[in-house]
This record gives sequence, C-alpha cells and structure tokens, in this order.
Amino acid sequence: TDPSSGNVYYYNHATGVTQWERPVVAKDGTVDAAAEDQTPALADDIADEDNVEDEAAGAVETVEEVQGDTDDAVNSALVVENESADSGSASDALPDGWAKDTDPSSGNVYYYNHATGVTQWERPVVAKDGTVDAAAEDQTPALADDIADEDNVEDEAAGAVETVEEVQGDTDDAVNSALVVENESADSGSASDALPDGWAKDTDPSSGN
Repeated sequence: TDPSSGNVYYYNHATGVTQWERPVVAKDGTVDAAAEDQTPALADDIADEDNVEDEAAGAVETVEEVQGDTDDAVNSALVVENESADSGSASDALPDGWAKDTDPSSGNVYYYNHATGVTQWERPVVAKDGTVDAAAEDQTPALADDIADEDNVEDEAAGAVETVEEVQGDTDDAVNSALVVENESADSGSASDALPDGWAKDTDPSSGN
C-alpha cells in the first residue's frame, strides 16, 4: 500500500517494475508488457505525492511560525500593558507628606499636607526637581473660603428650617385659639336656648312642627 495515497500498488522484486494495476498473465505465461510500462507513471505519481506532502509539511511549518510570531507579539503587548499599568500606579502615588480626603459638605475630594498644613482641591504636582508645584499650594485660602461658604449655606439653611418651624408653631397656636372660641360660642348658644322653668318642647305628629 502506498503510504501517501493509501492506494494499493504492485511491484516485481526481480525486474523492479511497479504499477497501480494488477499484473495480467498472458496465455503464454508472460506478464502483459503494457502493465510494465506503468512503472514511470507510478514513479511520477509517487514523486508528485511526495512533493504534495513536502508542500503540506512546509505549509504547516509556516503556520506554526506565524502562530509563534503572533504569540510573541501578544506576549510583548501584554508585557507593555503591564509595564504601563505599573507605571500608572506609580504615577498615581501622592508626594511624600500628602494625603487625600473627601469634603463632607460637597462630597469633593481634596488634598492636604500634614507637615505644611497646605490644603487644596487639585492633586499636588511634583516637579522634576522633586518639589511640589507652588501654584498648587496657593489654593489653600481659596479652599478655606469654599469650605467657609459651604458652612454659611448650611447655617442659612438651618436658620430657614427654624423659621418655618416657628411659623408652623404660631399657626398651630392660632388654630387652637380659634377652636377654643368656637367651643365657647357653642356652649353659650346652648345656654341661651334653654327653656324657662316648667316648660318643655315636643313635635306635633300631624304637622311635624
């Protein structure tokens, strides 16, 4: 069996003849010459199959090389991405002595320096010489003013709530006073409707009066 194609072929050890077709024996005992002539064609077919196998093997190697290059490129991209992420994490770190917190009034993040007492809204910037940008430090008074303004707004809001509560209380007192007067008037009306001693009232069943 031909290992390349899986087809059966025939060969003669003595003559070296190889052929695809089953050899035919003539009546005189000799092998059909036409069958022997297939040897070159079979050799060409086998050579072609070998070439196809070589080309297929070469294509597989090419695909594997391309896959290897692709894997290398992906791995390189991942390394660059990880290095960028590490660099980003390092750049996100605050300068020494600085910390960040959230302003409870506005919910905004601010930054402060424990050593210098500087407080600012913007993230502190580190210059190439390692010092903090002075322009950022100048925001401290503005931040203090903003916080003071927020405190004033809160105080004004609290005062407005107290005023509303006072007005509500005065309104409730006025309503209660009106109810007392109404009840007193009702009691007075009931007293004036009383009949003299010895008198009573009833309804005439005929007229309803």
